[in-house]
Amino acid sequence: MSVRENRELEALEFAYKDAQTGVYNRHYLNELILDLESKETSNLGIVMVDCNALKVVNDAFGHELGDAVISKTADILWKSKENLDSVIRLGGDEFLVVKRNITEEGLKFYVESILKKVSEIKIGYIPLSVSIGASYHDNGILNFGELLNEAEVAMYHHKTMESKVARDLVMESILQVLSDRNPWEKEHSKFVSMMNQKISEKLKMGTDTVQMISDTGKYHSIGKVVLDEVVHLDGGVSLKYKDQFLKHNEIAFRILSAMPEYSYLATGILHYKENFDGTGIPEGLKGKDIPLASRILRVSSAYHKLINPMEGRGKKHSVFEALEYLEIHSDSKYDGEIVQVLKEIVLD
Repeated sequence: MSVRENRELEALEFAYKDAQTGVYNRHYLNELILDLESKETSNLGIVMVDCNALKVVNDAFGHELGDAVISKTADILWKSKENLDSVIRLGGDEFLVVKRNITEEGLKFYVESILKKVSEIKIGYIPLSVSIGASYHDNGILNFGELLNEAEVAMYHHKTMESKVARDLVMESILQVLSDRNPWEKEHSKFVSMMNQKISEKLKMGTDTVQMISDTGKYHSIGKVVLDEVVHLDGGVSLKYKDQFLKHNEIAFRILSAMPEYSYLATGILHYKENFDGTGIPEGLKGKDIPLASRILRVSSAYHKLINPMEGRGKKHSVFEALEYLEIHSDSKYDGEIVQVLKEIVLD
């Protein structure tokens, strides 16, 4: 083969390959469909694969890890293919595998083998998770669009069952990352969750509301997962991350809003850095315009940081000193009514 022919082949290969993953792209798929539909086709299976919870992974851990999820999925599919198989990236986090000369039973076995391989993989703290749908063409003239639609419907059916599990695993991973980086974060969230529950019970709220406000305490720090080592030993915050550190509640809001099972917590956590006098962030809400869950979380979190601060982050206060501080700043930083409820609980 001449140098020119080699270059033309390389150019053709480049035109048909996805730059990020190295598998085939939609241009290749279009040519493949024309070929398959131009003649009678038998024993053809197609498999649609979609990465679960990718938006949450991107929001929580960054697009670099999200890209790694996509690339690893492509790698598993490519290494699992047989000679006549085609692995195609449809775009984003969706892939298509076209398998020729396969039985319907063989197609089912292939799907099960991919799910098994995926279940054994972790990328950092994140368990890899995909949804899969398959369809099969026995013989005769092929309508690829119909076959693709059948696989897509099956894939989305699988996704409705798997996505919640995948998001729960991502949330567990976020909490584990925070705990591993700094065990104080786990202790802080546990204490704040408990205190939130006691305050809301003291205010005679309903069971569901008590649970929601307690859960805001458990998850209010998850936005810090996007940071690396933010807090130095001397208690300072790296200038590189200071803006993100101050707005970790907004990052938490984005993460929670992308997870239907946790979205009910998003607003309470978003506004917990609002000051009662309207000088806080992110929106400068004032007084009772601040959600009640946020006002309770603000007080519980501040109290724990006073009596048990993170190492290197200021003086440890006695219970009485902490209560005095909260009372001094009542109706400026904190809702004075919530401060009094906390005081009653602590001194009871």
